Amino acid sequence: MTGEGSLLEMPSTCENKLRIAFSGGGFRATFYSLGAFRRLVELGLGDKVCRIDSVSGGSITAGQIMLALSSGPFKDTADFDRRVSQPLRSLGQSRFRERISFPVFGFVALASLAYLWLVSYFKTPLFVSLTAYILLLFYIRPAKLFGVSCLFMLNAFFKNKLMRSLPASPEWSANATCLNTGKRFRFKQKDFGGDKIGLTQDNDIKISFAVACSAAAPPVFTPYRLSLGKRKFFNRRGKENLFNPHPPAQVFLCDGGIYDNLGSESILQEENTENQNFIVVDAGQYIPQWFPNLNPHSLENTSRVIETAVDQIILLRRRILYGATQAQKPSGTILILEEPVKDYLSGKKCEAIGKTQEFPGEKLPAYDIFPEEIDKMIAGLRTDLDSFHDIEIDLLTWAGAVRMDIALKRYFKEYLRQDQINDLPVKPSYDQQRMIEILTRGRRFSVPFGFLHKRIKEK
Repeated sequence: MTGEGSLLEMPSTCENKLRIAFSGGGFRATFYSLGAFRRLVELGLGDKVCRIDSVSGGSITAGQIMLALSSGPFKDTADFDRRVSQPLRSLGQSRFRERISFPVFGFVALASLAYLWLVSYFKTPLFVSLTAYILLLFYIRPAKLFGVSCLFMLNAFFKNKLMRSLPASPEWSANATCLNTGKRFRFKQKDFGGDKIGLTQDNDIKISFAVACSAAAPPVFTPYRLSLGKRKFFNRRGKENLFNPHPPAQVFLCDGGIYDNLGSESILQEENTENQNFIVVDAGQYIPQWFPNLNPHSLENTSRVIETAVDQIILLRRRILYGATQAQKPSGTILILEEPVKDYLSGKKCEAIGKTQEFPGEKLPAYDIFPEEIDKMIAGLRTDLDSFHDIEIDLLTWAGAVRMDIALKRYFKEYLRQDQINDLPVKPSYDQQRMIEILTRGRRFSVPFGFLHKRIKEK
């Protein structure tokens, strides 16, 4: 599948290596992706990854992996945990959403108090003062302030580094959605751009900005505005680079999941992919059945329509990926969090869950897994940027690790040594009732603040 625009990816040199895609889904996707990649490092396959495509919550993980690689390859799992797992865990338990929200609500509250004092001092009529206050809120635009606050926090987390300061390998593509064109807009180490606009190599973009654009889910965040200035953009057609004389002056960018929540676009666009195996780490959840009241209000109806549209986009992309592998193009699989581990172990084949190859027949080792009830509760965890409990983080990372492990041993055994076949991910050893208690609470959303747990550290 090739995008409608003129932006074509350069042919990759990922022969006999792995391409990884991290999906969107808030911190749920962040830690699920973390577990999957950590398992690759644990098996000594970190250097086999030649490309990472990421969206939204998955871009947070990808960004930290790339930032850590700036200091050199991972020596072992302990080194990976020190440079990647621990910083991400700290971020996921930093009350990130509250740290974004408090300054904004504080500013709005102070502005409102100052306004009330002014209208009281000048004895402004009530109708005039209320109308003016509404206009003031439109001018302040709290959703835009949320974006500014989020970008500030991410800039501190990614140490103010630029994309071009990252190592060239693996190639990383942080994907956003361009509202100007309705297409993907992606940031790489050496260039950035999008379909219909082209690519520029004047790359002075910060990691934090690329990740923020990739994760700016509406309506919480307004789209980020990127001024293109005097940068030169080129569209690639075949072997030629064609200059785009009229790029837009600015682009508006938001959550990459609006266009492609799997990070699959480049896998489907590129040609010459016969020797490129891919693994999509998909933290998505199947849309639940709806049981509204007899007369649901307009917000409920609108929300359900949006959920249905996004769900169908994700399902369609899964089917396209499945069809591509059936046509003997790229070879790969999709690790869907919603699909129970037991189905991966059983060799069950179903287009809807994206298992892209027949089970080769070799016997898999005996995995110690959680009951399906626990599995489904892990998949149902919230997808916002609220703080996650130790148990939630450990279960999500295990969920990513065990699915990655099964995929490697089922489809990509050529990457493994014989002595690694019986090497299994370590299963978290929490009390089952305690897990159910934390996971039950963790499936909720609390707005605007996320104090779901009395404490986030397990004793």
